[in-house]
Amino acid sequence: MKNLFKSMEKLTPRELRYVNNRASVDVVIFHKQDKQAVLIIEVDGFAFHENNPSQLEKDAMKDEILRKYEFCFLRLPTNGSGEEGKIGNRLDFESSTNLKDR
Repeated sequence: MKNLFKSMEKLTPRELRYVNNRASVDVVIFHKQDKQAVLIIEVDGFAFHENNPSQLEKDAMKDEILRKYEFCFLRLPTNGSGEEGKIGNRLDFESSTNLKDR
């Protein structure tokens, strides 16, 4: 995750430890011209995420970090459907707005 940020000054000490401890995201779609992250996708395995309070806490922290830096992100459960449409809708929305400085 830390490669996504120009600065980590918005992070709390706990969030900074989390990011520096090899926290990662599943998929990042970058804008071809300026290399800005356009969409971050997290894929949540139902059994691993739903039955694991520790993982749910980490997911919530990751979501909060991504919100702080105004990244567009999408969580997709492995037992869901319509993922292609959800991703397409998010990309359409993001292409119609300006990318923010992170």
